[in-house]
Amino acid sequence: MKQLSDEVELEVFFGKFDYESGEKIARDLLRARLRIASTAIAAASDQQAIGHRRAARDLNVDGGHVNCR
Repeated sequence: MKQLSDEVELEVFFGKFDYESGEKIARDLLRARLRIASTAIAAASDQQAIGHRRAARDLNVDGGHVNCR
């Protein structure tokens, strides 16, 4: 089994709990994906998660699964 690195880098973006905020933040993150290796995006609301999925679809990026808590 491969040992995972002990170092974790966390970047937090703040926005409203709405679709537009989720979409804007996701677009920014997905466009920057070429320079960073993102493994997860967490949404604070269902509306943010929907915005993320639509941004991923529009940018032809596999959005994976979105978990909203």
